[in-house]
Amino acid sequence: MSESTTAPADTTAFVDDWNAWHEARLQQTLSPYGIASLVGTNWLTEHASEVPGLPGTWQREGNAIVGLIPTDVEQPATTLRVELGSDLEFGDIILRAFARGEDLALRVLTPRSETRRAIAEIAAFTPDPAWVFPARFEAAADETLAIELVDGFVQDKPLEGRLHVNINGTWAALVATAAGNAYSVVFADQTGADTGAEDETYRFRFLTVPAADAEGNTVIDFNRAFVPPCGFSDHYVCPLPAPDNRLALRVHAGERLPVDASGAPYRHH
Repeated sequence: MSESTTAPADTTAFVDDWNAWHEARLQQTLSPYGIASLVGTNWLTEHASEVPGLPGTWQREGNAIVGLIPTDVEQPATTLRVELGSDLEFGDIILRAFARGEDLALRVLTPRSETRRAIAEIAAFTPDPAWVFPARFEAAADETLAIELVDGFVQDKPLEGRLHVNINGTWAALVATAAGNAYSVVFADQTGADTGAEDETYRFRFLTVPAADAEGNTVIDFNRAFVPPCGFSDHYVCPLPAPDNRLALRVHAGERLPVDASGAPYRHH
């Protein structure tokens, strides 16, 4: 699905495109091994240890995770190896090696995830072209951003630049990192700070912004703001918004919260 660097002219096409995006987000999140299926991120060392919900013992070997699964007294144990960058099917679960800096974890995904089964929808604001704003991209000059993650870990990441945008009369310079051929923005606004409000959103959201043209022009479409993976599982380690990306206004656009079949917000923690 392509994204333009100009504001939408056809409202019907705009809404249809948003609906297709939203449907793809639901599939990405609620499919059997989608975002909401993660039930464990287990940091491992070279010393064998048990992993909740899995048999045997598990340990790190280089850039892979190795499991030693007992069979019976007459047979040798089964060895499983999960390479970084690939998945391993183990019964009805998927095992995945996950790296952060020098550390390595074993992730466990299952269609039996309580969160995946409980969530019926991702509530969102009605798509509105009024929440699409022109922006100017200012490239960073070899800067590094210290990003704090939800578990307190801090990692350095190259800063791609800043997106200067006027949001209904309020100017912001949003810090952005690279996301392929686009920019990634992590932001918070006042809807995420007001628990229980009718317009409540998750405490921070992600946004992908198309790369600027040769003149530095792009468009920020807040209708495409989405709940981060940690909104669906405690086992993700999402980045928190940088100070410049904490907005003193309410953004009534994009995804709000995961909800259950009754429409009530689903809170996994």
